[in-house]
Amino acid sequence: MDTILYQEFRFGFYSTADDNMYYPDLSEGYKGDFDLKKASRSIFLTLNKNARKVSRSRNLLLDDTDLVSSFMRSVLSKVKNDDNNILADSNFQIHNVELDQSGDRMKIQSPVAITGVTHLHYMIEHILLDSSNINGVSKRDGRFKTRTSGDYFTNALTRLKCEDVIGSDGYAQIRRDVFTSSDEEKLRSSFDSVYGKYIIDFFKEFYPYSCFSSSSESIKNKAQSHQDVHLKPMLFDGQGIAKIFESHRSSLGIRLEEGYFKHDVPRIKELKSQLDATNDSLNTLVTSLKQERAMKLFDKVIPKKYQKSELFPANLLKASDLLYDNVFTTVAFQSAMICGFFTEVEKYSDQFSGKYSCDIDSLYREYISSINGFLSPHL
Repeated sequence: MDTILYQEFRFGFYSTADDNMYYPDLSEGYKGDFDLKKASRSIFLTLNKNARKVSRSRNLLLDDTDLVSSFMRSVLSKVKNDDNNILADSNFQIHNVELDQSGDRMKIQSPVAITGVTHLHYMIEHILLDSSNINGVSKRDGRFKTRTSGDYFTNALTRLKCEDVIGSDGYAQIRRDVFTSSDEEKLRSSFDSVYGKYIIDFFKEFYPYSCFSSSSESIKNKAQSHQDVHLKPMLFDGQGIAKIFESHRSSLGIRLEEGYFKHDVPRIKELKSQLDATNDSLNTLVTSLKQERAMKLFDKVIPKKYQKSELFPANLLKASDLLYDNVFTTVAFQSAMICGFFTEVEKYSDQFSGKYSCDIDSLYREYISSINGFLSPHL
């Protein structure tokens, strides 16, 4: 796929890897009344007619007026920095976070992602703004995005030790959507030390996630060494690349069937064949990832002779896929795991009465060890 052919609008244009664009029919000798200005207007009009709303996850990433978004970006920055740390003790990397969730924003779409931007934002929002009125397994009540001041936001400031961090004057004036850069930096540092590091550790150390992230790292190495150089970018360099690829591949197939192309049909069919081959290789890698994470997840419950992809029990592979798709990667499960832990810590330590003295590090270690023991299948 050295050159991607796009035939759009009235005349069409070619876009190559160096991002040059030109109109092949507006060349010397053209006798019609269509000119460069009309062609440009045609493109402008088509883009406006087919423009798509920016995804909620993109808005959250770019929102500089929301402290919750700022804390979320801090978490993502630390995950990203770990990618460049050769001494990092985990395979959890930024590609394991879906940065541009679309469609059902609560469901992960990327085959290599464990969590997503909206997942993290939801989680942080509920950690900070919860009124501690949880009863049983019901979800937290209310619209959290409207909690910018008042008692709910006071809860967040108390959890972040705001008065100690920015002083009583700053404490009296700050809101979720009104703050100075200096206050933001200090509160972000407080969030990282009180909550952020445990959120990151959870995605690193929770057994099903470590199985997933190590499997994705293995597949990343396979994609890197694959003869098709487009596989790694589509899986690991941003979810948008794969979406554009599939959209173009599907569109090209439909137009070939409809007889849309009048010229260069053999060449376009060859291009479509190349795209299909890339798609087949992509699906093979994704299947390999699912098999490897299932083998890791059920490592302790199957005989060694079955720990090969061609012998691995199909029922266990299906069970693994169901667990990851419908439980482990859902915002409900992840929020319950993180928010539930901190809710119990607050109850135990009586934080809001000023008796915050428990050792969260030791409590977290005990918690993650117990959960891993429960969710790590063994005979």
